[in-house]
Amino acid sequence: MNLRDSIKKLPFVGESRQEKYKKLGIETIEDLLRFQPRDFVDLRNPLKIEEVYHLPRGTKVAIWAKIEKLSFTRTPRRGVFVVKAKIADGTGSIESIWFNQRYLASFFKESDQYLFYGTLGFDFSNKKISLQSPKILPKPDIYITYPQTRGLSSRQISQSIKLALESGYQLEEYLPRYVLEKFDLVDIKQASNKMHFPQNEGDLITSRARFDFENIFKFICQNIIQNKQKNKKVAFKVDSDRSDLGRIIADLPFQLTEDQKQSIDEILSDFRLSHPMNRLLQGDVGSGKTIVSFIAAYFAIKAGFQVIYLAPTEILANQQFSSAEKFFEKFGFTLSLITGKSKNDNLEADLIVGTHAILNRDINFEKVALVIIDEQHRFGVEQRARLIDEGRAHLLSLSATPIPRTVGHLLFGNLSISQIKSKPSGRKKTKTFVVPERKRNDAFLFVDKLIEQGQQAFIICPLIEESGSADTLFEFDEVKSIKRQVEDLRETCLGLRKIESLNGKMKSQEKERVMADFRSGKTDILVSTSVVEVGIDVPNATVMMIEGADRFGLAQLHQFRGRVGRNELQSYCFLFTNSLDSEGVSKRLKAFVRTDDGFELSKTDLKLRGFGKMFGLEQSGFGEFNPAWLNDEDRLKKINAFAEKTIEEIDKYKTFKQKLSDEMAIAHLE
Repeated sequence: MNLRDSIKKLPFVGESRQEKYKKLGIETIEDLLRFQPRDFVDLRNPLKIEEVYHLPRGTKVAIWAKIEKLSFTRTPRRGVFVVKAKIADGTGSIESIWFNQRYLASFFKESDQYLFYGTLGFDFSNKKISLQSPKILPKPDIYITYPQTRGLSSRQISQSIKLALESGYQLEEYLPRYVLEKFDLVDIKQASNKMHFPQNEGDLITSRARFDFENIFKFICQNIIQNKQKNKKVAFKVDSDRSDLGRIIADLPFQLTEDQKQSIDEILSDFRLSHPMNRLLQGDVGSGKTIVSFIAAYFAIKAGFQVIYLAPTEILANQQFSSAEKFFEKFGFTLSLITGKSKNDNLEADLIVGTHAILNRDINFEKVALVIIDEQHRFGVEQRARLIDEGRAHLLSLSATPIPRTVGHLLFGNLSISQIKSKPSGRKKTKTFVVPERKRNDAFLFVDKLIEQGQQAFIICPLIEESGSADTLFEFDEVKSIKRQVEDLRETCLGLRKIESLNGKMKSQEKERVMADFRSGKTDILVSTSVVEVGIDVPNATVMMIEGADRFGLAQLHQFRGRVGRNELQSYCFLFTNSLDSEGVSKRLKAFVRTDDGFELSKTDLKLRGFGKMFGLEQSGFGEFNPAWLNDEDRLKKINAFAEKTIEEIDKYKTFKQKLSDEMAIAHLE
């Protein structure tokens, strides 16, 4: 059994499901066995209905019961679709209520038995206790949920893992034995079994601790090796005239912050070194990283070299190209935009802005002195490797992921870090509110008045299409799809406004048209998926409304909120959720309301979401980086010391050495 076997070797994994696994980063059996669950809940012992009558509101309960009666209505004022089910188990009955979940009308069958898992609330219409928006599960059991993509449920993922293990696939231990013993870690086979098939939460904690340690230990070891190799590479030397810098800054229509000026100085100093710069420019959303990168690009171009600016999406590439044209037009530099649909590209341009499509062009990387990667974690390691390895370029990575400098140097020994902590002057703090369902219409009326004044609004939805598949039962939440959201808006006071929608599945030309109309002010409201999370800049947009806010991590909510508040006007962020009865959701969203500091939010998310609900890889910003590492600097130093010792004696640990070597052949640890 080869762990590098394709996931397609498993039963029931055809081409269609293989593509869905690929969206989750799972291509091999090893990827599958290492895929970490998102959550754990033990529902083997559901309560009797008579036992829940006297429990306080907000309590999470599981009830195994039959459906006695179903009803479907719409509220008269806002037209909200309401599903009510009277459920009974012989000891009593209780009403379950769902909002805007139409698919339940065809899903439920009266007299069938289900496990209902939800929060106790109070139905004021009949003055009785009720079960609010419960999830519907097939039977009492332990339920593990995984990060998912449409058409691939947690149950299907778990089934594939079970089949892989039954077929004889097992993860192979490669960490040195003395490291496992020193940090009290279980071996990898035991960790894998406990992670995917836990009998209690302790199993999951033990296994996750093992894999989290493995990631950080391997990561630091690879950085130590790469740092030793860095000085052997020779980079282009880029001279910078400080009088030029003074003129550029003086000509800007705004003042740079001191952090921005310091970051520019650090980059220009690196340009004079003989080995390649590998610098992370870190700044919170709206802090002004782009202008710093443009100034760095100016000096590289003036020295006679080319610069590549790589953006994660076509929307952002187009936006940054437009910004670059305005900045560079007075210098006489040539610019080229390369995306998947562009033709007749100028590969000799001084500045090439584009998406990963750049990698499919025959660019002479020997002329490229600077590569700028915006939100670098959104590019595959092989893509980043080609950009850096084919020439002698300096690398400047941009990221909004907040990380303390001291911890950053421990994690990234080969990486220099510049930080922009302050935001441009003149911008007001975005006012943020959690909006209960009963206040939704009031929020819409308020937004309508702002639109009347010429302002614009974003509305973010977690899903593109609604799903009522039985395979996604554990994922049922009140989440509005793009289509449903637009339909609902048409029936509110915002219905007379110009509304457009945007999602990642749209064709490039249509996405560009939608964004162009929104930027120009032709569109009042843009309803979108998380495609707007990174870098979209529409200064006239002052409202961010987020549906299903409890479905997003605080870091991602912070990115969304950063899309507004980009001018002198007061901006607003409204959070909508039907899970306010949940104590955990309430705490998280209140924490988000209190602060707009990205690093504080990342720490808060870790503490409040707790085990099994860490940031996703996209949100963390650094591949396998886990925010938990930020909270224990002493432990991080201890792990770092062991990593250095292990690398000094690496020839003793041939399996570990080979693992590091194999991964570093394609990985860049920027």
